[in-house]
Amino acid sequence: MPDYLDLPDFNEVIRSILDWEMLEFRFIVHGEEFSSFHPAVSSESAARLQLRPQEKYLYSCGAIDLSEWERRLLGKLAE
Repeated sequence: MPDYLDLPDFNEVIRSILDWEMLEFRFIVHGEEFSSFHPAVSSESAARLQLRPQEKYLYSCGAIDLSEWERRLLGKLAE
């Protein structure tokens, strides 16, 4: 996925792949939380997560039926 996507679009791609319909999301990277409950996050790009190859991060989706995943960035394409 391109890292210029904003976090809501980044979340939508993940949800589409998993065939989920939940809207709320939360990324926890380097101890910092990026959540759909914070209005400023909607303008943040995925590049703001500053993920490095092989790095793990926590992704959760849904406020009521919370699904939580530990995900890993496998690599980055050359620009």
